[in-house]
Amino acid sequence: MGVVVGLSGALLTGCSDAAAVPDEFCGVPVQREALEPLMPHAKRVVEEGGRTSWKSENCILFVDHVRVVHSIIREAENPLQKVDWETAAKSYEDAATRRVSFPGTAVIGSDGALVQIACKEGGPSYYTFTLFVSGEGTEKGKAGAEKVQRFVEDHVPAVAKRLKCSLK
Repeated sequence: MGVVVGLSGALLTGCSDAAAVPDEFCGVPVQREALEPLMPHAKRVVEEGGRTSWKSENCILFVDHVRVVHSIIREAENPLQKVDWETAAKSYEDAATRRVSFPGTAVIGSDGALVQIACKEGGPSYYTFTLFVSGEGTEKGKAGAEKVQRFVEDHVPAVAKRLKCSLK
């Protein structure tokens, strides 16, 4: 499956700038320009999470005790069904099916996303990413969805690589 992420209670303080953007999230490096727009200015940044079962893991980024990014990564043997995508489109604000820079399907809104990628070889056939974004860094409308999409395009391929999922 991949490396078990040991994130439980990791304190990510010590950043010298006001936004306190961590260098890593969910066990992978994160591009500052992808994560910073989703974060409020803060002093204390904590990441919690890790493996929740043998087919799922959570990564949660708290800023001053407020959850700002929550990524749930699940293994799947089958693609999501049309009803799953329709439900996702109704679940997130300003959500729409959007093209992403990697092979995959994505419904992205201003407060989260549902993304599924197919793996060429090794491990499960698919990984499904459910992302929630909240707090002061969120923004409604197209601008908010674009912020979430920048994060999705950084986060999903990096985690896929960590999980040894080469994308189809």
